[in-house]
Amino acid sequence: MQKSEVAGAERIPPRPGINTGSAAYLPFLSAVLFYAFFYVLFFSPALLEGRVLAPGDGYVFYYPAVTIPWRLWEANILSGYPVFADPQFFLWYPPRWFFRNYNAFIIFAYVAASSFTFGYVHWKTRSVAAALAAGIIYGTGSFMMGHLGHTSIINAGAWLPLIVWSIEALAERRTAARFVTGALTVALCLLSGHPQIFVYAMLLAGGLALRNLWVTCADDSTTAIGLATTYAGLVVLGVAACAVQLLPLLEFRELSARSDAWSYGEFVTYSLPLRQIATLFFPYLYGGATNGPIAYFGAFNQTELATYAGLGTLFLAACGLLARKRNDGAVFWLAAVVASILLATVGENHLGHLFYQIPIVNSFRASARSAIVFTFAIAVLAGMAIARLQHGELKSRHIALAGGITLGLAIGAGLLTLSSASWAQALRDSGVEPRAIIKGAILPPFATLIAMICLLLSWNKLGGRYFRAILLIAAIVVDVGLFGWNYEWRLSPVQKPASTSLNALRDDLLSSNGRLLAMPETFVDDDLHPIRNALYGIPSVSGYGPLEPKAYQEATGIDTAGAIQDVPNPSLQRVLGITHVVFNRDMSGSLQFGSCAAEAPDAILQFDLPAPVRATGIRVISNMSCSVTRPDGDPVLTVDVTPEEKGGEVALLAGRDTSEWAHDRSDVRDVIKHARAPIESSFNAGGFSGHVYQAELPLATSGPIDVRRLSLRFLGNHGGILSVRKLELTNAENGTVYPLNPNALKLGSSATIRKMDEDLSVAKLRTEPGGLAWLVSEVRSVPTDVAAQTVRTGMFPNGQPFDPDTVALVDGLAPKLDSVPASVGQRGKVTPISEDGARLSLRVDAPSRSFLFLSHSYHPGWVAYVNGQKMPLYRANAAFQGVVVPAGTSEVTLVLDPLSLKLGGLISLIALLILGGCFFVRGRHVDYLFPRASASSTQSRTSLQSGEGRENAPVDES
Repeated sequence: MQKSEVAGAERIPPRPGINTGSAAYLPFLSAVLFYAFFYVLFFSPALLEGRVLAPGDGYVFYYPAVTIPWRLWEANILSGYPVFADPQFFLWYPPRWFFRNYNAFIIFAYVAASSFTFGYVHWKTRSVAAALAAGIIYGTGSFMMGHLGHTSIINAGAWLPLIVWSIEALAERRTAARFVTGALTVALCLLSGHPQIFVYAMLLAGGLALRNLWVTCADDSTTAIGLATTYAGLVVLGVAACAVQLLPLLEFRELSARSDAWSYGEFVTYSLPLRQIATLFFPYLYGGATNGPIAYFGAFNQTELATYAGLGTLFLAACGLLARKRNDGAVFWLAAVVASILLATVGENHLGHLFYQIPIVNSFRASARSAIVFTFAIAVLAGMAIARLQHGELKSRHIALAGGITLGLAIGAGLLTLSSASWAQALRDSGVEPRAIIKGAILPPFATLIAMICLLLSWNKLGGRYFRAILLIAAIVVDVGLFGWNYEWRLSPVQKPASTSLNALRDDLLSSNGRLLAMPETFVDDDLHPIRNALYGIPSVSGYGPLEPKAYQEATGIDTAGAIQDVPNPSLQRVLGITHVVFNRDMSGSLQFGSCAAEAPDAILQFDLPAPVRATGIRVISNMSCSVTRPDGDPVLTVDVTPEEKGGEVALLAGRDTSEWAHDRSDVRDVIKHARAPIESSFNAGGFSGHVYQAELPLATSGPIDVRRLSLRFLGNHGGILSVRKLELTNAENGTVYPLNPNALKLGSSATIRKMDEDLSVAKLRTEPGGLAWLVSEVRSVPTDVAAQTVRTGMFPNGQPFDPDTVALVDGLAPKLDSVPASVGQRGKVTPISEDGARLSLRVDAPSRSFLFLSHSYHPGWVAYVNGQKMPLYRANAAFQGVVVPAGTSEVTLVLDPLSLKLGGLISLIALLILGGCFFVRGRHVDYLFPRASASSTQSRTSLQSGEGRENAPVDES
């Protein structure tokens, strides 16, 4: 056999007389229908309950990202966000255009992944049963099922089999159709929104391409050069077709919080610990099944570490290796399995620093996602084993040896885990007997493995070929499905229409021309979680995703999860255009007063309750620090529930109601001047116990009173810090408790608070009119990082207050303006005209040459026009926009016109035209672009089909 015939040597040739016309596509089309039915049936428990197949990140990010209308700019998140530059919004991913229903979009990914795996394995083996089994293994393995909530990952993973298929098919015969298919598949994989999976897919395809080139070059270097050129062209044109997404992404990434390279510590996060290697054989050995006896107790988190492709399928893969033939590709797929496991375990296998030196690979964390390669390689090897079995080439000795190896590895890994002290301790802590998890996590995979071994050993003794094939596929479904059938999608959310309170909040926001700030504790209400707010047209200052602009994060304190640790100061509220703050009634953090200075100024907080509360007392959970000089009985905090009357205050006293948190530390106990108050809870503070204290303060002596307002005054005359952990109004008559949130307290009297629902309240801030754009009369030039710090703190570095209504900060040379207006009334007026996401128009009445500040996130793609004339658009207040306007009435228009998008679109168009032109090349140009196979290759194919060895034996197509 000639080495140059790569694909021909790998494939079992078609039977004589097989239809190579349109009927050749029937198996693939039938497989697509089969997998569509299979996955609808598989997910039917959730579908019938009206659930969205979007657990975790799927519901809070991908579901709204796919469901919101197609637009280049989303004004409702992060004060404006360039969704055209973020691939996770799938703007340029064609399947999103066709599958507008989210569940259909998800099921498409699984059908595509299994169908393309089917196509590749069927192309290699000509066995329908082998191909069906391989498709099921890849699609229902723990990687695809575990990442169901990561829509971009499963969509990127769906195209990996077709990329591999294209690489293999081009090695056999280079045609325009195969070349274009490969290039478009590369593009679709990249457009699907997850660069890491794209890189892993290309590494696998690149390894396969190198193998094919090595084998080809050994016999015909000219053919190898042509093949290498074809591969290079495929990748170049595929990536070029994505330029419409890629160039804006590269531009935006430099502005984002992800602009810095991963450190080594970040690179190895979410890698599979070696102590959990047994999960390759027993996926729920560390708990986590939805119907299992125990919650997951392994390394964080189970989704990222899931690496189960079936225990019986590992046995089949071993059979495929033992029954391998020369150049059938089995050794390559074994190498892929090994490489993927080494990458998945980089955190502990001493190879982490080596992998960290590989460019691009070191740009990602969660290396256990290399399980995608592991699962696909196992699927291919298992498919090859089934084809060998049907071909009569898988002997009993192969089956017995493969069974022994698989059983030995599984038993060894299981015993190592069961004998682990940490594993046993976790079970004891959970109150679950070891036999319960052995029964639920170990016995089912073992049972499927034994069944699979017995099935193969008795293969020739069973009934007809269809019965045997169905029996084998059913066993594989049970084996691989042990993980996916019991995972988190079973409890995915049920989509509900927007509540009345949510609609009312949206209408109030729109009428106020402002934005919402949802405090982190409200994220338990999924509808307020960024970016779900965009589903309901609610403008928010928060967002969710790693590409949040870095300057925006630094200026606002809002992290990539959309959370902020504290209520912004008034100047930041103004810059962000916040008019409403939603918070939970329960306290989610501490309320802190004072400082460690010898004497601190008094501090007062006042706020209105959403509704009157009948109460007899107030419960205060607190502690102090830096307070050793506070004397016993010293008033620390006064609480007044009737601030409009005199004499209604109650006081929190040092020693009686609260105390120094480190009261029991030896050096503190000797010098502290107040007693230890009643302890509410304690914690280990490193050699001694720290404490939190509880006080019950009566509000009245003659029964409950209606509490409508609350005033807190911290008395700082003796210094120290008071941390209030919890405040609750209590009613001793009926036992009710009304929790108070410190976020409401910090808003003080600057907001009107009302009840939104049983758990949430919304504060409407008392803001000056001005909306999201206003005129300022002074512009200062400061670096972006200094501007961000000034905006976030509300103070210039020299301690001067920052007033965004009068001053704007720009990076670079500040424009010259006219003199400062004489009064607030002369600042001018800004009136919105229209906004459609990519275009914003305003009418500006300016008393003098002024600077128009716009509370819209900065992006270099925006262009400003004033009265039709293009004007410089400044980065203002670190992360926003601004433009100079003349005195008088002007029309200001901002247009989203990014050069990266236009250039990327042009490159993509050219690449697509070149790919389309490949089908119209005629005559000798076909030989130049896609050379015909060499004579040696043709001779090799002929020898295969004419009876070399047993390779022309009939194949069981069942």
